Amino acid sequence: MLYNPLSRAILLSFVVAPVSALSQSIDAFALLESAGRVYQASTGMCADFKQVLSVPLLGEDVKGEGRLCARQPGLFSMRFTEPRGDVLLADGTWFWVYRPSSEPRQVLRSALATGPRGVDFYSEFLDAPRDKYRAEYRGEDTIAGNAVHRIALTPSHPAPYRSAVLWVESTAALLRRVEITEENGSVRTVTLGAVDVSPHLGADTFRFTPPIGARVITR
Repeated sequence: MLYNPLSRAILLSFVVAPVSALSQSIDAFALLESAGRVYQASTGMCADFKQVLSVPLLGEDVKGEGRLCARQPGLFSMRFTEPRGDVLLADGTWFWVYRPSSEPRQVLRSALATGPRGVDFYSEFLDAPRDKYRAEYRGEDTIAGNAVHRIALTPSHPAPYRSAVLWVESTAALLRRVEITEENGSVRTVTLGAVDVSPHLGADTFRFTPPIGARVITR
């Protein structure tokens, strides 16, 4: 059989076109809103996480892991087991940052309304996303054997980061990975393990008490 480049090009057009058309037909915002409804209907969410912070200026990747929990309204915690003791936590009033791995005698806090954006990615990306972002569907991936949709977000209003990419599980509409590109070019990627949508949340889950002797700096 003779090779016919024209026939091959026609065949490829039939193979590629439906995939492209499928991507264009999927509403990225609808996927985010579906994940938002799951979050809003839950009693809270918890998952083990792994984080990679890529810092181009230093030419290195900083890795961490631990346990993440979130609950409406405005409650969020990332408690690190590596580096052990590091905490990022929103208690409904304050956003706390404590990194004993680098600053054991210093605690940072800021009013939740003016605190750093993007850390609590449930509130940041799933609350009224159409009002805050331009969204683009980027296709399907697989995370830990689960099919996920990849969605790229660009802030439509001033934000303390350039862009974000979210991976939303296809069947359960749960966030499984978030990648945030900061203004300085650093990229923070948080990947979640199995997500518990009805966890036991103790009284201390979203409570932080500064260690004795630590200096609390309010921003």
